[in-house]
Amino acid sequence: MAVSALRGLFLERNYAIYTAGNTLSLIGTWIHRIALGWFVWELTRSPFWVGVYAASGIIPILFTGLIGGVLADILDRRRLALWSQVAACGLMLVLFAFYQLELLTLATLLVFRVLLAGVISISQPARMALLPSLVSPAQVVAAVSFGAVVFNVARLAGPALAALILAKGGFGAAFLANAVSYLAMIIALLLVNIDPARLPKARQRTATMTGDIAAGVRYVIRHDGMLPIFVLFVVVVLLARPVSALLPAFVELSFSMGVEGFAILTSSMAVGSILGGVWATGRVLRGLTSATILAAVGYALCVALFSAATSFIVAAFLLGLAGFFTVLFGASAQALIQSAVEEDYRGRVLGLWFVTMRAAPELGALLLGIAAEVIGLSLSFIGSAVCCLLVCWWVWQRRVTLSAALEGGAPQILKVRTDTA
Repeated sequence: MAVSALRGLFLERNYAIYTAGNTLSLIGTWIHRIALGWFVWELTRSPFWVGVYAASGIIPILFTGLIGGVLADILDRRRLALWSQVAACGLMLVLFAFYQLELLTLATLLVFRVLLAGVISISQPARMALLPSLVSPAQVVAAVSFGAVVFNVARLAGPALAALILAKGGFGAAFLANAVSYLAMIIALLLVNIDPARLPKARQRTATMTGDIAAGVRYVIRHDGMLPIFVLFVVVVLLARPVSALLPAFVELSFSMGVEGFAILTSSMAVGSILGGVWATGRVLRGLTSATILAAVGYALCVALFSAATSFIVAAFLLGLAGFFTVLFGASAQALIQSAVEEDYRGRVLGLWFVTMRAAPELGALLLGIAAEVIGLSLSFIGSAVCCLLVCWWVWQRRVTLSAALEGGAPQILKVRTDTA
């Protein structure tokens, strides 16, 4: 079924072009992450400053992600995404020039990090909201799910290419490779030719930007199906997904292994994530609500069992299974939101989704780290899994109502409302 869904997806010219560009761009992004993380370490030799650099990208996301959602609802989404990619490419070319001129310092790197994160978070809601315009309504679930496959393939390929580029060409070559990778997405956005019938109509704004953001929040709260799914998503990404951030400590404390063990567990989770995305690609909208909740249950159980594993092989298997379930959950939940949201709220709702997806794991890693210091790593993992299971049970009790509200499908994808309250 997944093979048939993928065949149908790639018969869509616009989607095939967009995905090709997105894949190359994401590989460049992972090359950039690895190269700059290592560059900051060589520059400072300080774990503290490496952490500060990594965390600095979250701050602009909290502010500009929601603004990007509003812009995606009032501007041409393709053009917004296009010019954001042009701006990101320009920033990376300037970064490359700074490196070549030996002008890169920690302060300038932090500025580049904040600016790039701001540009990307403005464009990401538009790119997410653009997706249903690239495929038929029946293919939205498959398109969202395959996006997770693309991301995880890039997560595997990018670091491997980064190591090769750094070994052969150094940091400058890696920075330039990332800048060039944005050209793939720019070309793809220039080549897509979207049917006007699939594009949203212009809508009136409320008085202020905050009013538009508040309208999007009210829409989620008042929707019969979205709020419980959002609550479940927040809990999973806040309490369960950050487990991967604490893997180095878990490998050392539980198995007395070093970076090799960490690499094996990380790869296991990435492979499981790819398989989960492929599996989700074959799902249809009907029954997806129950499948989403069960995927969250599966992920929470895998985390709990993983934390108690005494065999490294078993732990690697469980983490691969956790990767399968977390992508199945995330892709299915987003597909439900994409299929149920009304068109003139799509950008703002996906802006909220994007901010949660990016910021909550960082906060969750901090909370789990504090808990691990107090009660131990295994108990903190088990506690987070139990919290997730309790929320899953709460949502499961409402699955009939949620299914009716979220699985309406195609009519809601193209429906346009004129009110903004």
